[in-house]
Amino acid sequence: LRKADPVFALARYRQRLSDHVRSRMPGAAGAIGATLATGDRGAIAEADAEAMRRSGLAHLLSISGLHVTAVVGAVYLLVLRLLALSQVLALRFRLPVVAAACAALAALSYTLLTGAEVPTIRACVAALLVLVALMMGRSAITLRMVAAGALFVLIFFWPESLVGPSFQLSFAAVTAIIALHDHPRIKALFMLREEPWLRRAGRFILSLFVTGLVVEIALMPIALYHFHKAGLYGALANIIAIP
Repeated sequence: LRKADPVFALARYRQRLSDHVRSRMPGAAGAIGATLATGDRGAIAEADAEAMRRSGLAHLLSISGLHVTAVVGAVYLLVLRLLALSQVLALRFRLPVVAAACAALAALSYTLLTGAEVPTIRACVAALLVLVALMMGRSAITLRMVAAGALFVLIFFWPESLVGPSFQLSFAAVTAIIALHDHPRIKALFMLREEPWLRRAGRFILSLFVTGLVVEIALMPIALYHFHKAGLYGALANIIAIP
């Protein structure tokens, strides 16, 4: 027997990071922490994985839009704020473009580090499209972005993933979210406005709940077909877990 050759050059760093997280966070917390950092789900106990599935939070264990967005947003804001401390840089360069380029590199690195699974590549492609649109001064949160991500995965990586649950659940969820928030009434209901913080917080919580409910309904037929189970707990659980 010999060790398998790593597919990506970052594979050994991924394993070292997973081991480091688990050494600092013992038990189930360390297993889930390593998953969030590197996408390595091998140490999660079956009881914990089943609990996440039953509560509708299993998507948090798959490195996808939420995780990539957090990394891209953090890098973008950090680079933008640090460079803006220099008056020379702030006046001579378009710092949002520089920050977007750094965020794009972070998205690609994080995708490779976490194993470049189907949901992660979809989220990475979407993030890159959003960053390019940001540089051009245009909006990219559209169904065309979802279609571009799907074509990229199917043409360049895994055409067979079309019939698998990972591809179907990932793209169905994002399609449902964008279609929901593109509706004029939903836009009017959840748009930012000047109002007391309590009402703003309530509007944010309502947005999370409605989005989660719509996603659960959209994914229910796919989950029933592939896993013979489905539920609506996720809409409520995500309100607590995601923030």
